[in-house]
Amino acid sequence: MGWFRGFKLQSIINDKGEILNFTITQANIDDRTPLEKKSFR
Repeated sequence: MGWFRGFKLQSIINDKGEILNFTITQANIDDRTPLEKKSFR
């Protein structure tokens, strides 16, 4: 196995397809944790 370096776009959208929030994380970050820290309205 080789090393992979990259980024992921984590986003939350509503039922109309509008972006509510997003963040860019490193590829080795767990998918569930970055957006838990954000607040939504």
